[in-house]
Amino acid sequence: MRKYLYDKVTEAYNNLGVLCGKSIQTDFSLKYPHKALELDQMRANQVEIAKTSYDLGRIYRGQSKYLIAYAYQIKAVE
Repeated sequence: MRKYLYDKVTEAYNNLGVLCGKSIQTDFSLKYPHKALELDQMRANQVEIAKTSYDLGRIYRGQSKYLIAYAYQIKAVE
């Protein structure tokens, strides 16, 4: 049950960041995916780490922070 709840919380954080990234709320668009990534790393959930890293890369790319975006995109495929 606990694993299921962690999965849903990290998914919600990540989705919230992606949604905020599509708007002008850039503070929130990075805050919540970073929280999701932290939880995924704590649990060593490689699939979710890759997904969240990819989404962080997209958000940073949208902010024209290409080097940071590239680093997260590479992390997503490792």
